[in-house]
Amino acid sequence: MDNIILGLLLMCNRTIYQLRERIDKGINLMYSSSMGSIQAAIRKLLNCGFISYEEIVDNGKYKKVYCITESGRQHFF
Repeated sequence: MDNIILGLLLMCNRTIYQLRERIDKGINLMYSSSMGSIQAAIRKLLNCGFISYEEIVDNGKYKKVYCITESGRQHFF
């Protein structure tokens, strides 16, 4: 799951719900995932410094937009 998330974040920054949506639309055919497994992978990647996030307000709701760091790019490749 870690590399799937890093790969998706290489393409563009995403919220956790956008990550889940993208996984469900394509990768889910080969890899089954739950929101819990995505959240666990996000926590692990944050702790390792492979991703970071920015908090934004969208339609009055706080959202975290995740992005890959340089060390995350190196780890992925």
